[in-house]
Amino acid sequence: RTRNYQTPRQTRPKANPAIQGTEIKILRLKPDQRIFFSKNANHQRIRKQLARIYAPLLLSKDGAFVLQINGQAVQARRPCYWDPSRSVPGRDGRDVHAVGTFDIALAPRLHCLTHMTAFSKGECCPTAGPDCQIVETPRRLRGWVGIQRYLHEEEYGLDIVRNGRVIEPQNKELFVWTGGDRPEREYPIDDPRNRGRFIGEIHLDHCRVHYTKDHFERDDPSWSEMLELIRGPGPLRPEKGRSLGF
Repeated sequence: RTRNYQTPRQTRPKANPAIQGTEIKILRLKPDQRIFFSKNANHQRIRKQLARIYAPLLLSKDGAFVLQINGQAVQARRPCYWDPSRSVPGRDGRDVHAVGTFDIALAPRLHCLTHMTAFSKGECCPTAGPDCQIVETPRRLRGWVGIQRYLHEEEYGLDIVRNGRVIEPQNKELFVWTGGDRPEREYPIDDPRNRGRFIGEIHLDHCRVHYTKDHFERDDPSWSEMLELIRGPGPLRPEKGRSLGF
């Protein structure tokens, strides 16, 4: 109504100063939205979705993150993988465990707090000016890959996470070889019903996401960097890789 986005800062006293967190209230819902939220089945669907999207935070060791719907805590959806102690001998004689973890230190990047842009060392802020506040941010690529205890046509793939929130659940893009004339799916290719069982998490905190927060920006250099570090530079299939010189 005022045709601008300026709003006064409002405060109210805390009933309990020890309680911290963020409270979001959405009021004056449209009639069709009220009908949607009045159905218990939709409540359960939302609960399941939040249990997957926020699983990394809900399962964190410090237990500081709590999520509730109508006062009832949301329980994280736990991955169903074989125990990490299980292993089989690999071709090189070393044991290959059912779950493998990785934690890779990457070169830090510079970040302009004023213009919310990231760039590499030796570069300047694209909108450089006297008001730029430049800080150096460390980068790591961490996560795990494991073997699910069951095969499924859709329930497999790698959850790609940013700051504890799953942005792309069960991503299967890393199972596709794109270095040839056309993309080739490399997994699963040995099951008649196209079922897979590789699952895992990739924590990609330093890559840009779309403003809708539902996928990573593919033109961010951090995305292609992650693909090569996790997949390797060549195909996943050993014979295909050897034939192409990898």
